[in-house]
Amino acid sequence: MNEIPKADETTTAKIANYINQNFTSDEDKIRAAFYWTASKISYDVDNMYEPKKQTIAEKIESALKTRKGVCMHYSEVFSDIVNKLGIKTYVVNGYTKQFGKIARLSHTWNISKLNGKWCFFDVTWASGYVKDMVFYKNLNNIYYNPTPTEFLKTHMPFDYMWQLNQNPITNDDFYKDVAESNLIANQYDFNAEITQYESLTEPEKLQKKAERIERAGLKNEFIKDEYNLIKKNLESYKNNSSIPTLELIVKEYNEANKLLNEFIHYRNSRFTPMLADDEIKKKVQIPYDKWQFCHDELAKIVNVSKENQANFISLKKTVATAQKRFDEQLNFANDYLSKSPSERASFFLVKRK
Repeated sequence: MNEIPKADETTTAKIANYINQNFTSDEDKIRAAFYWTASKISYDVDNMYEPKKQTIAEKIESALKTRKGVCMHYSEVFSDIVNKLGIKTYVVNGYTKQFGKIARLSHTWNISKLNGKWCFFDVTWASGYVKDMVFYKNLNNIYYNPTPTEFLKTHMPFDYMWQLNQNPITNDDFYKDVAESNLIANQYDFNAEITQYESLTEPEKLQKKAERIERAGLKNEFIKDEYNLIKKNLESYKNNSSIPTLELIVKEYNEANKLLNEFIHYRNSRFTPMLADDEIKKKVQIPYDKWQFCHDELAKIVNVSKENQANFISLKKTVATAQKRFDEQLNFANDYLSKSPSERASFFLVKRK
């Protein structure tokens, strides 16, 4: 990762593409993403207490451009790279403690599903430390895939589902260094809960999340702020008729990206195993058509509530920016399929010159 060309560090898509070209296993790929994010981004001490309000896309763009950020920038960059690698990853909100003291700032980190198992990653804490308002770069591998037991000693998610704990603890327990509690009567199947969570609509996710946060106790201002924000967002959904369409667009766009990444992997494997021409075309045409649907449906939306305006604009920008990527793969497939069998034999070699 130290050898990645500067031109490939300008977007998360390029970083992910570089990783895909140079690493094979998911373990190596997520390690490469973790190392790049932790080593290339520095903590923005000047804005640690009052970070700018930005959309997810703006956070990522800002961090890649300035190579600075706070926890939300680290975790969003890591999440976007790793998801583009085809490894499911979420950004988790919560708070922390060190040396028995609760931190004065809330925090974000990541949870990724690696080889069927959910794992913790805190790229921010892994990148270095702040002392006397100065950031010292110092890669710390303790926060690369730690055990849930170790991680929960210092990191407390607002939503207990993300504790990855069969016996989730309350916020009071976290303050008192209690590792397990009776918050849930029986053993908590967080894997099943996460699977169910992923099938819910956005309002349903928010409602369930609010219930879990309240159940664990509104112990401090961090938790109360998160809880109130969720309630506010729920109210916005009720007042915004375009939400179901936006949810469908996000779902279709995520699926389009997933399928396109599968095609790119197939392309990088030089179309091995070989499929019939129409099957090869389907592999890229289906994700392209899904992207086109998202692009067209976004253009039809006129009324978006003030609360969702920034996310709507960000989504439109994300979909529009992705056109070049989808066009490139479709054009590649069409070009390949237009060649005779003899020309195809050397097609990839020609393309790699």
